[in-house]
Order: sequence, then structure tokens, then C-alpha cells
Amino acid sequence: MPDDLKTDVQATESSLASKALSGDRLETLKALRDELAKRIDRPRTAARDVAALARQLTEVLTQIESANRKQAAKAKGTATDELAARRAARQSGADVRKATVRKRGSVSSG
Repeated sequence: MPDDLKTDVQATESSLASKALSGDRLETLKALRDELAKRIDRPRTAARDVAALARQLTEVLTQIESANRKQAAKAKGTATDELAARRAARQSGADVRKATVRKRGSVSSG
């Protein structure tokens, strides 16, 4: 293996390894996606290897998409979270209205 290719592979592997060690699954998948794409694009990659790498890349892309959807759902919150927030807002508003009515009632009755 030529020295420049060895350096490229070592740099990528250490980057992929550092992402994996970080424990961030999504970032690890993205680094793996990038590595697979680089290997597919190399002119020296055999056709039989390209097919296997492409299958792996497709699987990684599917996992990234799934992880992104889960992350978006977490950020948005569940339907239960949304209902709880609406209920809390209504109750808070109701408490404010009750206090206002009590104040007005005591002032106007006097």
C-alpha cells in the first residue's frame, strides 16, 4: 500500500475510532458513511468490493435516517408531552383568571 494511501486510511480510521469511542451513535454512523463512500470512490477498489461497500453504505444511510427521525421526535416531544404542556397552560391560565375574578369580586362588592 502506498504511503499516502496508508496515511489517508490511518487518519480516517482514527477519526472513525474517535467517533466510536465518543459514544455518539449518530456521529459514528456519519463517520462510517464517509469512510464507506471514500472506499467506494477509490479507483483501486475492485468491483466486487464496491458492491459489498454499497450495500453497507445503504444500510448505514438507513440507520442515519432512523436516528435523525428519533432525534427529531425527541426534540419535538411526544404527543403525551404536548398534551401535558397544553393542560398545564390551561390550568395556569385558569388559576390566573380565578385570582382576577376574586380580586374584582372583592373590590366591586365593597
